[in-house]
Amino acid sequence: QRIPLDSDRLLFRGDAALNENYGRDTFLSLLEDEGVTHIFGNPGTTELAIMHALNDHPDLTYVLGLQEAVVVAMADGYARASGKLAACNVHVAPGLGNAMGSLYTAHMSGSPLIVTAGQQEQGHGLTEPLLYGPLVEMARPVVKWAFEISRVEDLPRVIRRAAKIATTAPTGPVFLSLPGDVLNAVAGVELTNGERLTAGIVVTACDPNQVMLEWLDEMPAAARKTQKRYRDQPMHDGYESKIDAVIGDRSALMGMEALQERFPTTDMLEPTVIVSPSLDELTAAHKLRADGRVAENPTILMNIPSVLDPTMRSQDGRHILSLEILFTPYSLPGGWPASDEPRRWFDVANKFWNPAIEPADHEWRAMTPDIYESDFHMPRGHAPSYAASPLATLLGKSPEVSRYRSPVEGLYLSGAGTWPGAGIFGAPGRNAADAVLADLRKTKRR
Repeated sequence: QRIPLDSDRLLFRGDAALNENYGRDTFLSLLEDEGVTHIFGNPGTTELAIMHALNDHPDLTYVLGLQEAVVVAMADGYARASGKLAACNVHVAPGLGNAMGSLYTAHMSGSPLIVTAGQQEQGHGLTEPLLYGPLVEMARPVVKWAFEISRVEDLPRVIRRAAKIATTAPTGPVFLSLPGDVLNAVAGVELTNGERLTAGIVVTACDPNQVMLEWLDEMPAAARKTQKRYRDQPMHDGYESKIDAVIGDRSALMGMEALQERFPTTDMLEPTVIVSPSLDELTAAHKLRADGRVAENPTILMNIPSVLDPTMRSQDGRHILSLEILFTPYSLPGGWPASDEPRRWFDVANKFWNPAIEPADHEWRAMTPDIYESDFHMPRGHAPSYAASPLATLLGKSPEVSRYRSPVEGLYLSGAGTWPGAGIFGAPGRNAADAVLADLRKTKRR
């Protein structure tokens, strides 16, 4: 039986899974907060983000019209009859052009409307794409205020201001241009308990595959190629397990006397010791893992982290042993919980320790691939690790993991799956922070 250790310092605590909160969700939430209950629209591709987000806002009623003049006229009539703020959404420049007559009428009638139009992604306008136009300049003559939102973090104050202007006497319509990259940008994260944490920038330290495939349910067009690349990659099984144990004393590794004489100022229990079998045994271990079995003599990484960091000792001052066992399968016949395999790893490790390490049942715990999956949201128990070649890293291939900038505006990747990767390592976080600060400086200069 494997029981969590008593010391809180040793307990792994997995946070709730996260879902990114997009600009489109923030936009609709703000409309609801301003009292909007109905959105009238004739959507096109640039408005698909809003249509998608409506699934998560059941209190908003979407009224479909087949031409923009009718859409704005319906919103105008609803606002007059109800006395409430109403919203309507039209499709890029031609849709706004179709709506101009009805928008003029709403302006002359003083109807409180928030009129929005989907706009091409910022920067795309330089290529003069089909249906593109200067939306703010087009709408300005027939509304109280017109504005294009250029950053997802500006959504709250822009929507608040738009609602205030529309409902302040003399009331009337306002116009907002909504670029697609703003609607699809990450605006924060949502915990599984429903709590939302809003931010203009989100940095993840999780498995890049999980972020790109599970947490981003609708990618902007520029990011779909990246998402497809992740979707085409095979799913890997976890291949390592870990044991943490409270031990009565430091013990000693056999054969370390000669090294201690050569390095008298170094504590030989500070470094990690790798116990590796022969090449033939390594090859056999890989084959056994595929069959759901563990090699008789697995590769083991051993250390006593509390020697280097005394704060990691148990509450009663004893040392902590860490064993990492490589090439363990995702599942065993009969399952990991019922298996005696983790206890056997002490017997393997004790070939190298004097005296032998024999912790009580309540003083050790095993972390096997199934627990990595259930407790830490690692699919198939696989711990991510950056695996690109030095040349690919130098050339910046897969920039979301080698340069930390994802194709989703405002979302940065970090952690073991990014360069230089592997394990709990501070370099990816430091590098990701540098990337965020550099981008913020560029934004400030603009």
